[in-house]
Amino acid sequence: MLEIQIGDVFKGVVFQVEPYGVYVDINKDFYGIVLAPYMGKEDIKLEEYPKIGENLRVEIIDLPNYSDEFTYVSLKVV
Repeated sequence: MLEIQIGDVFKGVVFQVEPYGVYVDINKDFYGIVLAPYMGKEDIKLEEYPKIGENLRVEIIDLPNYSDEFTYVSLKVV
């Protein structure tokens, strides 16, 4: 069973960029999304978003879809 909780910090890699945020691959067990307001800068523009392949240090801020098999989490850049 994957043991994660709100407040945990991980390094991950951006694998998808959307107008509303970026998806970050943490490891084989879970990934998450960093919505635009949580990227560390107010009023961030799409061209300023992290790019695919970029490494990010992220913190878990919500566990909306936790399961033993796979986890999608909400993240913020730290």
